[in-house]
Amino acid sequence: MSLTAKELSQRYNQQYLDFECINGLQILARALNDHPLVVNLGAGFGTSALALLESRPDIRVITVDAHDEITPIGGLASERATMAEASFLGDDRFEQIHSMSIPAGDAWDRGSVDMVFVDASHSYEACKGDALAWLPHLHHHGVMAFHDYWERYGYEVIRAVDEVMVPFEEILNVSCLRAYRIP
Repeated sequence: MSLTAKELSQRYNQQYLDFECINGLQILARALNDHPLVVNLGAGFGTSALALLESRPDIRVITVDAHDEITPIGGLASERATMAEASFLGDDRFEQIHSMSIPAGDAWDRGSVDMVFVDASHSYEACKGDALAWLPHLHHHGVMAFHDYWERYGYEVIRAVDEVMVPFEEILNVSCLRAYRIP
């Protein structure tokens, strides 16, 4: 049996992505159009990418992260190790981009995406920049979701999300996960 997102979360005492957020991400992913493309900003230890890949067989997930090496909070190498353990490494539905998330959004030329999951840097400027850089790439009725919408980061994520997403419909609010439908 291969590793699941909930098992990985439990391995880290639900410190990075708790069970409610995993369930929320999977609900969002299952509600997307056929053959959805999801951009996952921030690799961490791979919990979010794994949760998304588990959600449905036709999903494609591209993770963007500035750290290719293993860091104390994860990175692309940590995510690759998780994908290997979960039997997704080498799967054509999973890809990584080694880049800061804002420049990756500014340079994106692969067409529209169905969902962007923002969980990279947690400063006000970075979170707001991620949202603004990736909003133009969302399909009509696409979803932008944010992790760590809570006071743990001194309200930085909350302030950025509330400021940028005010015109959009909130469609999910569980634990520290918020998601919005983009018309």
